[in-house]
Amino acid sequence: MTLGVILAIGESLTDLEEKGQVARMVDYNIKNYAQSFDEVFVFSYANETWSLPKNCHLIPNKFNIPRIIYSFTMPFINWRQFVKCDTIRAFQITGGLT
Repeated sequence: MTLGVILAIGESLTDLEEKGQVARMVDYNIKNYAQSFDEVFVFSYANETWSLPKNCHLIPNKFNIPRIIYSFTMPFINWRQFVKCDTIRAFQITGGLT
């Protein structure tokens, strides 16, 4: 099974690092998801790269689209990854907009 992880609007792993929360997201959430799912897509609002577990893929905002617009266009821009997802995990209520 494949999991899609949608961060809250405007969030990225870089943003979470600045807030002191990236270890919690990666070590507690993403690494646990990696053990439970065959593949994990993490959708970020920034154009960034991170080292994640082997079966996890960071999907960046390659075009630096403003966060509100990107929240609605993300599934269309990244449709190849979204159609593979069996389950979606959205963070905060704003992650559900996508």
